[in-house]
Amino acid sequence: MTPDMSVTKPATLTASAVADAALVSEATMFFGSPAALRNVVATAGDLSAKQTKALRHIRLVLSAGAPVHPDILDSVQSIFPSAEIHTPTA
Repeated sequence: MTPDMSVTKPATLTASAVADAALVSEATMFFGSPAALRNVVATAGDLSAKQTKALRHIRLVLSAGAPVHPDILDSVQSIFPSAEIHTPTA
């Protein structure tokens, strides 16, 4: 399922949109470009308790297309605490 965002502008993706999509689809994996991940991290403080719980069900996070800074990956891990994170360019 594609979260509510502009697919041509990955930096518009928010943590809430990812969580809402995860809730609806019972998702266990998430793919986000590095730009999307940066904004997910930047907006994670807006998550509700229900949304935060939904993101704990994500088991795999993938990102590709450009390097992802290790600090962003650390923050992504805290948002998706049960997930393995894979990025071939990190």
